[in-house]
Amino acid sequence: MRKLVVTILTSLDGYVAGPGGDFMAMPLDESFSAYNLERLRTADTLLLGRTTFLGFRSYWPSVAHDPKQPDTEREISRRNTAAHKVVVSDSLCAVDVTGWGDSELVRRSDAHDAVRRLKAQDGGDILVFGSVPVYNDLLAAGLVDKLRLMVGNGILGDGVPAFTAGLPQRLRLRETRRLPGSDNVLLVYAVGDGEPTTPRPDSSDELTAVARFDLHPGRVEDFKRLSLQCMDIVRAEDTGTLQYDVYLDEDRAEAVVLERYRDSDALIEHLGNIGDDLMAAISATGSVVGETLGKPSAQLRTMLAGSPVRLLTPFLSM
Repeated sequence: MRKLVVTILTSLDGYVAGPGGDFMAMPLDESFSAYNLERLRTADTLLLGRTTFLGFRSYWPSVAHDPKQPDTEREISRRNTAAHKVVVSDSLCAVDVTGWGDSELVRRSDAHDAVRRLKAQDGGDILVFGSVPVYNDLLAAGLVDKLRLMVGNGILGDGVPAFTAGLPQRLRLRETRRLPGSDNVLLVYAVGDGEPTTPRPDSSDELTAVARFDLHPGRVEDFKRLSLQCMDIVRAEDTGTLQYDVYLDEDRAEAVVLERYRDSDALIEHLGNIGDDLMAAISATGSVVGETLGKPSAQLRTMLAGSPVRLLTPFLSM
């Protein structure tokens, strides 16, 4: 079954917008967009309320074609447009949700059945952004699988509260981390008792991959050019890549590529998208060693057998 995931940014005092719904009052920084993109890469469906859908539709479609926008924002735009959008509203009509990719309208009275239908299908995560009344209703109905809260470093004192009613289900903390380059903190909770309570390495299918290059003399520009090609492919084609970062030392003699994938299938997809020719070309720019950290599937183990990639499986985790 697919997962219904609610992703929200809250202030320290529990608001998701300032007075009058002013979202720009929130403690925003670059980590907000970076994390939202990370979640979008795991999803293929957006579940939105009327206000959030109309706001998204008025802003996001043109961002993909704006060269002044950062790469992160343009990829968010492309993924928002490509996603199947389910709009929960009693005031809109069917024609109101047309004109922005694949969208459908669901009445509030039908929302619970629609969510159950979506969750029973194959595919990526179902994401809820914004849409406070919608996700509060789904939480009360026991239909949310995960809460992903970005807790911002600000206090508003007043505004739109994140939660409007008590929660009958138990929340189980699954992840905590400080977002890169930010004072905002991520808290991830599983909702209810449906998920296993084993430690995170045993309950997570995520994989981390590290490739270390000792670059050959005169090949750094080739490495940079080929890395840009890889990044373009990751942004345009990968659906389960959560992180893809390239680092160079000050002497431009060594490089590290840090990658994170939703699961083994996502890493297999990435390798297929990159292709043998591009992989061989970038590997030829230096001596390469690599590690894959996590619990790879049998298929991935077979694919990596005989390669210079070491497999390391979990032992301890906080």
